Amino acid sequence: MTVKVKVNDSNWVLLWEFDWEDNISFSKMAEKNNIEIPVSCGMWACYACACKIIGWGEFIDIGKKSVPLIDLPTDENWNYQDVLTCVWWIKSEFIKDQEVHEIIIQKMI
Repeated sequence: MTVKVKVNDSNWVLLWEFDWEDNISFSKMAEKNNIEIPVSCGMWACYACACKIIGWGEFIDIGKKSVPLIDLPTDENWNYQDVLTCVWWIKSEFIKDQEVHEIIIQKMI
């Protein structure tokens, strides 16, 4: 399983791209890769670390280790539009192939 994460700024400029490591939250992965994503409360409720999901949101698990304390917006098909990076994980157990999958998010702050 290979999952590439791409992080864009609010103007759609690619800021970072890295390979996901399993069993680690996005905020920890960002920190490990020297990526600046604000994390304020660490309690899954402040929205400081929120990012827009641009592509391949079906691979995002918003509650693998802990469920956010606030409701996140969804589209008409109940797919999440935003993600709190402090509790975001990859649904690696559902990715069984050897393809390269991408997740694209956009920084809100």
